[in-house]
Amino acid sequence: IPNINTILEASGSDLSLDCALSVADLFSLYLLYILAGYWISKGKLKDLSNLFLYIGFFISFVATAIFQYWIYSTPSDYHVRYADLGILVSGAFLFEIIRRKAEALRKLHKPITYLSCISFGIYFLHICVMVGLNGILDNRTSLSGFPKFFMLESVSFGLSIIIIWITSKIVFVKKYLYLIK
Repeated sequence: IPNINTILEASGSDLSLDCALSVADLFSLYLLYILAGYWISKGKLKDLSNLFLYIGFFISFVATAIFQYWIYSTPSDYHVRYADLGILVSGAFLFEIIRRKAEALRKLHKPITYLSCISFGIYFLHICVMVGLNGILDNRTSLSGFPKFFMLESVSFGLSIIIIWITSKIVFVKKYLYLIK
């Protein structure tokens, strides 16, 4: 329903569908993610071929990116988020691919585990870092479009990891700000 409403709004329609979900009832919105994770953990997608998974991930990811790009070309200020079907589908395909490659990824266990532990901190911090970098770049460079976006994303991700690594030495910050156990 959120995708349909966005398409209707961007197309100039006054119609809107209501899914009766509120911010106070987020669990029902994310129930599909919980179910998808459960099905993946129980191997319910094991009968799908690897080729199907790769193609399914690619198509759903590209479709979501094209959808967001199209929305950016309209007056709407909508941003793709977890309520979008494309994110759920591409995420499910990607996690099944990762589940199948677990043995090959065993060598990367420590860095993957560390990234998993600090993922909330990265989510929380990278936007702040990106806003600051964007202000600096606007005054000092002519970068725009995808090159600027790519640089902002990659640098803010890397700086966030470094900031978390340094500041998580403070127990209070580690436990309550970054939620690292």
